[in-house]
Amino acid sequence: MFKVPLFTLLLCVLGCVNTKSYNNDLTYIASTVEYTPLSVLVGPNVTKEIANDFMQLNIDNMEKAIQFVKKSNAQVIVWPEYGLTSNPFTTRASIFPYIEYIPDPTEGIYIPCNNTDFDDRKVIQRISCLAIQYDILIAVDMGSYVPCMPEEDDNCPSDGRYQYNTNVAFETNGQIVGRYHKNHLYFESFFDTPNVLDISYFKSSSINDVTFGLMVCFDLLFGLPSANYTQQLGVNNILYPTSWHNLVPLSQASEMQQSWSRFNKANLIASQNGERAFNSSGSGIYSAGDALIAEYNNAENQRNKIIISQIPKNPSHSSKFLEMGNLFSKVIDFPTNQDSSVDLKNEQPTHKITHVKSYIEHAFDYYHSLSESERILRVPVTEKHFETDPGFQSNFTLVAGEFDTLQCNFSISVSEESRTQRYVAVVMNVPNIDGFVPAPVKYCGIFFCENRVIDPFRYNPPCQLGEIYSVDNLSIAGEATFNSISVNGNFLEQYSVLPNGLYKHGQKLPQTSETTFTSFQQDNETYFQFSYENKDNEVSHNGYLNFGISQVPSN
Repeated sequence: MFKVPLFTLLLCVLGCVNTKSYNNDLTYIASTVEYTPLSVLVGPNVTKEIANDFMQLNIDNMEKAIQFVKKSNAQVIVWPEYGLTSNPFTTRASIFPYIEYIPDPTEGIYIPCNNTDFDDRKVIQRISCLAIQYDILIAVDMGSYVPCMPEEDDNCPSDGRYQYNTNVAFETNGQIVGRYHKNHLYFESFFDTPNVLDISYFKSSSINDVTFGLMVCFDLLFGLPSANYTQQLGVNNILYPTSWHNLVPLSQASEMQQSWSRFNKANLIASQNGERAFNSSGSGIYSAGDALIAEYNNAENQRNKIIISQIPKNPSHSSKFLEMGNLFSKVIDFPTNQDSSVDLKNEQPTHKITHVKSYIEHAFDYYHSLSESERILRVPVTEKHFETDPGFQSNFTLVAGEFDTLQCNFSISVSEESRTQRYVAVVMNVPNIDGFVPAPVKYCGIFFCENRVIDPFRYNPPCQLGEIYSVDNLSIAGEATFNSISVNGNFLEQYSVLPNGLYKHGQKLPQTSETTFTSFQQDNETYFQFSYENKDNEVSHNGYLNFGISQVPSN
C-alpha cells in the first residue's frame, strides 16, 4: 500500500484546502480598532442619563466600525480601553455615572438585549444587541461595579461598592460570556484592584475550537494573568483593549504587544485608545510573535483606523501560514461621528488630553530624585556609544548593579552598505520602587540616538542618561543596516523576560523567521538571548530604533 509521508500530510492540512474551509477550520477573521473616543463631561451635574448619552455616541462609532469589519466577514472585534468614555476621571464619584453592574457570566446565562432586567444598563444592553444584529463577538472595555457591605467585608470601600476597569465579552447571541477585572491598574485611583487575581476565559460558540482569554493594558507587563492563560489553561487567544502610554524607543505599544505574543506563543488582538496620537498609538493582530498586521500613528494628530486579519486558531501554525501567503490582512480608515449632540445646557466636555508618564519615566523620576551617590548605588545604568560605520563589528560586555548584577553581552555586525548613525548600548538595572514598580526592571539593548532635530515637537534623543527614555524625545527613524545583532543577559528566571524591538517609524519587527529568542546556562546562571540575522542581506532591512531584552514583574 502506498503511504503518504507524515510531513506531506501536515503540509496538506495547512495548505491543501480552499479558502472557505481554510477560514472555517484553521483560522478566523479578527478585527480591532485604533480609536479616539469622544470626550465626556465630569462633575456633580453629570447624571446617569447624561453619562449614558455620551457613551451612546461612542457606541454609535462602534456600530460603524462593526459595519466596516463585517464587509470582510470579521468574526470578532475588540474596542479599546476607555473607548466609551475617554479618561478625564480623578475620583470614584466622577466615574460612577459611567459604570454599570455586569453580572458574572460564570453564575448564569445573561443576555441583556431586549431584557427588561437590564433596562437600567443601557450600555451593555445595546452592545449585546449589536452582537446579535451583526453576528459578531464583541470585547469592550468599560467601567463596572459590584456592591459590597463594609460591615461584612473588610476590603469593601466606604462607598459600598467595588469599581473595576472591566473587559466584557458578548457572544453572537448577545450573551455575556466574559467579564474580566483589570488586575494591574495604572494610576487609576477611581478603580479597585481585585482582591484575588482575576482571570476570565470562555470557549466561543461562534468560532469553533477557539477559547478566548481577556486582559487589559498594563496587565501585559506582568507574568500573571498571562501565565494562567497560556501556561496553565492552554488559552492562547487573547482579546486585549489598551490605552498604552508610549515610551519610545523602549516601550511602544505595538512593540510590547508583539513581544508578549512571542514570549507566550499566543494570539493577541490589541485595540489601542488613540486619543494621544503618537504618544499612545499602537494596535495590531499578532500570532506567536508574528505581527500579522499592526498600526502605528507617527503624527501629532489623532486618527482612527480599522485593522482586520485572518489569524490561525492555533498560533503554532502562524509561521507556516505566512510562508504560504494564505493570510489576508488590511488597515482601513475609519470615519467617525466627531460632533457631540448631547444637550448639556451649554456645558461642554472639558477634558484636555495630557501626557501621562510611562512606568519607566516614573522609574527615572525616582532616579533623578536621588543624590549622585545614591544613583550609583541604587539605580545602576551603564551605557556604551558606537557608530554604525560601514563594516563595523564589535563584541563587548556591559554590567550594571553592585548587587544582583546584570551582565549583558553584545555582538553587532553592520553592513558594508550601512549609513553611519549613532547608537547606544544600555544596561539598566532598576530596583523595586515602592508604590509603583513591584519588581526589578532590567534591560539589555541598543537604541538609535541620532541627535538631530526633526520638528519643534519631537526630536531624536541625545543619549544622555534618563533623557533617552522621555516620550518627548521620540526617535522616529533609523537608517543603519545591520547584518546581525545579538544581545544576551543573566535575567532572573522567576520573572517574565521579553524580547523587545522597534523597527522603522514605530513599525513592527521583522517576522520571527529573522529573529531567535533562546536561553542557555552559563556559570550556574540562566542567560536569555535575542538575535537578529539579515538573511537576505537587504539594505531595506534597516531602521532599528531599539533591539534588546527586558525583564518585567511576575505578578
